[in-house]
Amino acid sequence: MNTYLRILFYIFTFVSFFTAILYFLSFLTNKNKLKAEKWKGPLPIITVIIPAYNEQSSIKKTLESILSLDYPKEKLDIIVIDDGSFDKTYLEASKFT
Repeated sequence: MNTYLRILFYIFTFVSFFTAILYFLSFLTNKNKLKAEKWKGPLPIITVIIPAYNEQSSIKKTLESILSLDYPKEKLDIIVIDDGSFDKTYLEASKFT
């Protein structure tokens, strides 16, 4: 029985390495096609919706993170939805208006 497990282990290892090498070579040959194209034309307006419930300790960090995006501020709308929090989530979020 131990011999069968060894054979299965070697077969599985071979197939795994073969698949990994195949994916790696495929990536190397097609890496030029994977580059992102630059956006042509005007940037669209993007709306970010943030649901929040008792998020007083983290809402400030979340909003700062979204505001630090490399995107024009006039094209960025942020909506915070406070669903009846018992803490001061609304007060923390309203400081960013």
